[in-house]
Amino acid sequence: MSPISQLLAGPLADQILEPAMAEGGGLGPVFGWLVGTGTGAGIGLLFVITGLMVAMVKSKEDEHGRITPESVWRAWKDWDFGQKREPSTWLTLLARRMLNRLDD
Repeated sequence: MSPISQLLAGPLADQILEPAMAEGGGLGPVFGWLVGTGTGAGIGLLFVITGLMVAMVKSKEDEHGRITPESVWRAWKDWDFGQKREPSTWLTLLARRMLNRLDD
């Protein structure tokens, strides 16, 4: 994991997700069936969200592990990572780095 994610995960879970997942909190009725409510439910929800994001990135890989952009901002259309329908070396590198950190 990168240092920025380690710095953000604790305060996000403790200050935002834990109170929201407490009994009577704003997210309890929505996600309570999935991770429960009360102590520890906020970090549980953070783990579920992180897992879904990792699964989404992995689902974008082709059979060779490369990632092809599906949508590109027009200002970046001439850059390597802005070519739709062609695997992007840059996006593949970023995704592989993130996934390798999670595999360790």
